Amino acid sequence: MALKLKKMRIKSLTIEQHTEIVKFIQTYHKFAGCVSDEKYAEIIKTYPNMKRYGLNIKYIDSIYDTRDASVWMIKIRGLGGNYVFSSNHFAGKTAPKTWKYDDLFNLIMDFLKGDFQPKAEFMFDPNKTN
Repeated sequence: MALKLKKMRIKSLTIEQHTEIVKFIQTYHKFAGCVSDEKYAEIIKTYPNMKRYGLNIKYIDSIYDTRDASVWMIKIRGLGGNYVFSSNHFAGKTAPKTWKYDDLFNLIMDFLKGDFQPKAEFMFDPNKTN
């Protein structure tokens, strides 16, 4: 008996959610950001998995869709790696059985807080064009 693949689409971001993500990045992951020992001790009380110097994010590329007024893709580029998160990430694929995200906001925020470690499929080479 053939199994049917569940088509999965992750919910896109609202403008407000996108703004919240950008503010979070600016606060905790900005490029060349340094924090004192005291400040880092405070940060890890709230975000215990966050790296000491953040992800050193230099650029955030977003794609906004006017049809439904949402942001459906974000690329994060910096010294901490280059990652892409999109609402159609699993288009034509099966999500892992342990996958718990149905919206981009919680996926990206968990990544930024250090609670989600993306696999290679979320990474991209910024020197290659599609």
